[in-house]
Amino acid sequence: QDQECRKIYGYADRVERELAGRVVVKRPDVKTEKALVEKYKVKVLPTILITTPDGAEQERFEGEGEKVSTGVENAIAKLKETK
Repeated sequence: QDQECRKIYGYADRVERELAGRVVVKRPDVKTEKALVEKYKVKVLPTILITTPDGAEQERFEGEGEKVSTGVENAIAKLKETK
């Protein structure tokens, strides 16, 4: 499970690098970021949120596994296309 989480967070890091300034990647921590968890209604961990710089949610990835990994990859491609 930890390996899968690291993989998902690795994708999130890539989104941040490749789309810096265009999107913000949030990884809400349910223990320390209660306001963020409530605002985005986070119920599953890990949750990766991709938002506009002003906080509007664009993509959400919850949980782990191949479906999530593929979803993040597709989101990166889609976000790169929209400049």
